[in-house]
Amino acid sequence: MPNDRDCRRLLEQADYLEGVLWADPARRLDNQVDPDDIDPWGTGTAAFWRGLIESAGYIALLTNDQRTYPRLELRASWPVLSKMLEFLQEEVNQANGLKWDWDEGGKFQWQAGGGRVRVCGVKAQEAIRALYPPDSTVGLESIRAKVDRILTWTPRR
Repeated sequence: MPNDRDCRRLLEQADYLEGVLWADPARRLDNQVDPDDIDPWGTGTAAFWRGLIESAGYIALLTNDQRTYPRLELRASWPVLSKMLEFLQEEVNQANGLKWDWDEGGKFQWQAGGGRVRVCGVKAQEAIRALYPPDSTVGLESIRAKVDRILTWTPRR
């Protein structure tokens, strides 16, 4: 009989694999997709978005002109990207314990209209923190190593 921890891990694996399935360009880039198909129960999980981003997106800690900064990027259709932004807004607010409009001015919504969202710096770190909670167990080890470095990154003042 599986215990609570094993059940949570199995659910996380199923959500992650669903995200990997959505990474297929035929689904991910389809502007006609119904947003309710992406998240039919309105629950949204970090594991789903990790599966999608690890399969079709980009997470990195980049160095440019002696500056190091995290970056998160995903190319997809408007429905997929807007659903991801909704999820991240909710998770970032919950993680910070306050209402923080991390997309002030609608910059990321505007990017989503163009088919790609690119988040850099502190906002990327917050998004990645929401996608990789400490109790997460499913994901690529190579990405997890980058994530661990991003989570300890401090912005240059």
